[in-house]
Amino acid sequence: MCYYNFLCANPLFGMTDFNHIFSNVGYIFVGILFLFLVYIKDKWEIYKPSHGIPMHSGMYYAMGIALIIEGILSACYHICPNQANFQFDTSFMYVLAVLWIIKLYQKRHPDINAVAYATFLVLGIAIFMATIGIVDGSLSIWILFMVSYIIFCVYLSFNAYFLSYVRHGLMSVFKDCTKPHDRFFNVFKPRRRAHFIICLLGNIINSVMALLGIYCYSNGIDFGTFLLVILLGNATLYCLSYTSMKLTHGERICAQAIFFGILTLITWGFSAYFFTQTSTLWYVSPAESRQRNTNCQFLNFYDYHDIWHLLSAAALLFTFVFLMVIDDDLKHKPHYEISVF
Repeated sequence: MCYYNFLCANPLFGMTDFNHIFSNVGYIFVGILFLFLVYIKDKWEIYKPSHGIPMHSGMYYAMGIALIIEGILSACYHICPNQANFQFDTSFMYVLAVLWIIKLYQKRHPDINAVAYATFLVLGIAIFMATIGIVDGSLSIWILFMVSYIIFCVYLSFNAYFLSYVRHGLMSVFKDCTKPHDRFFNVFKPRRRAHFIICLLGNIINSVMALLGIYCYSNGIDFGTFLLVILLGNATLYCLSYTSMKLTHGERICAQAIFFGILTLITWGFSAYFFTQTSTLWYVSPAESRQRNTNCQFLNFYDYHDIWHLLSAAALLFTFVFLMVIDDDLKHKPHYEISVF
């Protein structure tokens, strides 16, 4: 059973819903364009080995390739959208969000390369959880995920606050507690106040996002979409915290980064709106899904979901370019003067 928007399904080349397939060309186009931009920046810009933040272009190339594959897999999903092949549409969105987060972390920790095994393990767990949530979808699965996710966020906060030395950091706090001359409250006073505030806010926001799972479950929102919102939300949150930490440490945001940052916010805002305007629902009966069908909204050819494809492709491009240029102000700054956060 294929869940089409029958009021805006334009057949062509033997395909019932060609417009939803064709609109994914945006991901492929911006992926190729981003690969070209990375190549130009990597080959033509001159870097001093002892200055600035290393580009590590390999991660950017991976992001560009992931964009292209997202377009291909999403197009395959829209040949016959249903529950069985929903992972085609979302799996590489998970990959893009994880690469986004890893790249931001790597900027201030260039000596810590992402371990492929750990990265693929995280992606595998995310896709596995999404599959279980879609196939089963029981309340117990949602609760298990929410509790596990909150615990994981707390661990990551400790990891970020203690700069990846969690055990050493907690042991130092414990030792301070045992010193008779230290007041109890002074021991727990944060030494890195900006990091503490951001970690605290991150935990609060993530806990709220996790608890929103109860709302999503009660309103019939599928688990895969819920997980995608969490991953993209965290990537966005990390991007905002990274920018705020730059400003906190007296660094400036260059004009290019400001320009692409504004474009990123605008396109993601419009993308989020069109993403919520659903024309089909594969997790309800065909009759219920058909009641949600809407007419074409753009050029008498594209519906809301097509517009989401086009806008989210542009938003991802602007986001990745923003990540690539945000630290251009540090190109002439020695490594030992660059803050780690």
